[in-house]
Amino acid sequence: MSRAALEKFPKVNLLFGKSPIHRLDRLTDYLGGDVEIWAKREDVNSGLAYGGNKTRKLEYLAADAIAKGCDTLVSIGGVQSNHTRQVAAVAAHLGLKAVLVQEHWVE
Repeated sequence: MSRAALEKFPKVNLLFGKSPIHRLDRLTDYLGGDVEIWAKREDVNSGLAYGGNKTRKLEYLAADAIAKGCDTLVSIGGVQSNHTRQVAAVAAHLGLKAVLVQEHWVE
């Protein structure tokens, strides 16, 4: 999908900006230095429950919910789910309610 097509969708801004990209020097050195290892730091891009790629998706889902007059975000996930943590954080940030169904899929 082109950037122009994506920009047609409603969106709430939840990110500080572009995620920083850091060179992982010790891992690069450990692997012999023949390749450089880099990490995109999605965990520091929003300030909402550790960020992550799920925040990017929620920028569009939350905007759609608000446009449709919804006042509650609903999600299901395992008790360890980063997605449900993000849904709760985004709902609180936007003044919405959150209903989270937490499953015990992981022992």
